[in-house]
Amino acid sequence: MAHRTNMVGVWSFEGELLATVDVSDGNSRPSEYALSPDGRSVYFHCGTNGDGGLQGCVVPVDRGRLSWLPNHVESDHPYLMARQLPERVREDFAERDQGDEEWKVGQWIDEPVWSPDGSRLYGSNAICVDAESREVVWYAPGKFARLSPDGKLVAAVSRRGLFLREADSGRIRCGPYALGKPVALFWAPGRAVNRLAVLTPPTGTAETGGVHVFDDDRLVFSAEVPHSGWEEREGDHNAWAWAPGGERAAFLTIVGVVEVWSFEDSARPELVQSVPAGGADAVYWGADDTLVLLDDVVMQFVKVETGEVVGDFYSLYVPPGPRPVEGELVELLAGRTFALDEDDWAMILQPDAVIAPEGSEDELDDLLAWGIGARHAWPVRWGELRVLPDALTAADVLDSEDGELLRAYREELEEMEEADGESVEWPPENTASVDELFEVARRSLVDLDPYSWGYHIGEYLRAAARLRARYGEAEAAMTLVGDIPEAAERLAAASDVATILARAGDLRSAGAAFSLAQSLFPSVDQKMFQADRSASFGAAFQALGHAGDAEQWFRHARTSITVEPNPWEDHIAVMHSLLECGRDDLVRVLLNDRAAHPVGSFFSEAEWLVYLLRTGRLDLARAFQGLPGWDVPYEVLTVLAELGRSDLLETWGDHNWAVDDELVELAQQGIPPSRPPTPSDQDVHDLAKRYAEIQGISHAQREHPIKELIESAARCGHISAVLDLLELLPDRGDFNDRPSSSFGAIWLLYTGFNRPPF
Repeated sequence: MAHRTNMVGVWSFEGELLATVDVSDGNSRPSEYALSPDGRSVYFHCGTNGDGGLQGCVVPVDRGRLSWLPNHVESDHPYLMARQLPERVREDFAERDQGDEEWKVGQWIDEPVWSPDGSRLYGSNAICVDAESREVVWYAPGKFARLSPDGKLVAAVSRRGLFLREADSGRIRCGPYALGKPVALFWAPGRAVNRLAVLTPPTGTAETGGVHVFDDDRLVFSAEVPHSGWEEREGDHNAWAWAPGGERAAFLTIVGVVEVWSFEDSARPELVQSVPAGGADAVYWGADDTLVLLDDVVMQFVKVETGEVVGDFYSLYVPPGPRPVEGELVELLAGRTFALDEDDWAMILQPDAVIAPEGSEDELDDLLAWGIGARHAWPVRWGELRVLPDALTAADVLDSEDGELLRAYREELEEMEEADGESVEWPPENTASVDELFEVARRSLVDLDPYSWGYHIGEYLRAAARLRARYGEAEAAMTLVGDIPEAAERLAAASDVATILARAGDLRSAGAAFSLAQSLFPSVDQKMFQADRSASFGAAFQALGHAGDAEQWFRHARTSITVEPNPWEDHIAVMHSLLECGRDDLVRVLLNDRAAHPVGSFFSEAEWLVYLLRTGRLDLARAFQGLPGWDVPYEVLTVLAELGRSDLLETWGDHNWAVDDELVELAQQGIPPSRPPTPSDQDVHDLAKRYAEIQGISHAQREHPIKELIESAARCGHISAVLDLLELLPDRGDFNDRPSSSFGAIWLLYTGFNRPPF
């Protein structure tokens, strides 16, 4: 099962995590993967190693926890696809490549599936790979392809039409069929003779598309059908579903109906049932002749024979009233609260109770089940479920750990009721210091799993350490460095601090920071010295007068630059360290080497350009702004206004932003705002007003408004309000909760922007 955005995990039926595979830096959504038929290995889309060949890896999932980054491997490896490619395949890959002359992205096995015997891997890009040797067996580039259930045929679509290929050799068995640009292929499962449905879009003046059915390699049926399979929309869309055995099929029409057809006589199929589908985007054929209908928020289960809806689940109910419990107890009893319907909340309590409205037993029977041995489920009606009206009643009757928690919760409520008579104004008086905020941010990381969140922890602590060093707070900076869990990132952070302090003239503190970096060096695997860390270490050598060592590390940093997974990331990291230690000359060399530049822009270009402008490097900022693909972030205009450059607001980078009066007025003043700022009376009034508005929102929907209010409080410098609001955010081991908002408040206080600064 894919989890987070960069892992595949294996669980027992009892819910125990048996193994995890972490072979990717992570994407915005989980990477594609395919579990082998024997369940012992998995093909995973991972980062490219830049050789322009076949990417991805086949890794074991029977050896516990595996953490490994294939994009760092520069030679053959038993987990990687073979580096050797047939010349014709490599030439095709090169034509599709989006890299540069030195860095070739390569291709992957798209939408990977294993052959039934586990000997081959197939992709929707019509590629076949031997699972043992990892070598490409055959490749027939086209639009998309699908492997038959028995592993003998591949249906492949190219510009010339539909082909049926022998799966073992790629040899064309028949085709091309001119069917009108097929958009979807569906093999019927569980048949002795393969059956394939091909959906095609409307052609010419036709208003409906078509379906074409093949038995093995014979076209046996074609008809016009009003399906939606050709629409290019995001999400889960599936217009056709075969029943097991392929004798019946369901297709989703554009008029909100699922039609069920019998294909017992494949040349003369018959309509046997029509089922209302509402706004469904996908249909699947489940067990016991049950159709599954899906849209963005609803899942329905419908009986084929009768059309009866036997299950109807809406996933985004948020009842307007309070949940059965609020505050920290929501986190302690995480996963127990659920929406019974659009009006009411409910909550599961051990060993045998549910907080729910009176008379809701039938609704609960539809939604809940008894868990037996963590492997089986029995209907709720088979047991004696206690339905309790509220948490205080449950506190009186439950003799369990949940009951103890509820009794403590009741005491908290009683204390709050006693304090209700006291008028408490919000926001509190702004007496807190930035030291307190840094401490809260540090504490928010303590319970995070460094294996899962190590990259984020290291990135944010390193940026925070640089920030404190820039303000001359050497001891505070090194405290943050010491919190970084990974030795390699801790070395880089200590090097950053040493460089900043040395350039500021605090050589004693700089020497102490650099000594820490040097002491960590023997314990860091040399492969961990990628471009960023190498340049940072080299900058510290340079700043402390070791020019020869610095040059070696700068050379290593430049040769380690890659454009994957994020273009410009390595280039900018190296340039940043060079600028920090005063080697602007080498930055010019990198900037002038246009042939080595990545294609496109940098995902943190706003922070980088802000750094250049605020450090007085207007010429460099102009040079970057003129590169192909680089936009003009609004933050740049804000900084230009702060610097009093009203002459550049309209003309910088040929941007398309509307320059408002507030920016013009700020530029005319020519006085950069002081940071951290001090809140005005109007700021306090606005914070109080928004806080009062949040009190009228359901607790279940408050998290996002609270995060926004934290940002507003930080932006105006009200640290006490920030600290007060951070306590209201969940603390559930997720970096995106309290940790992200804590550090975001720090960035806003010191920079005016909510991203980690350079």
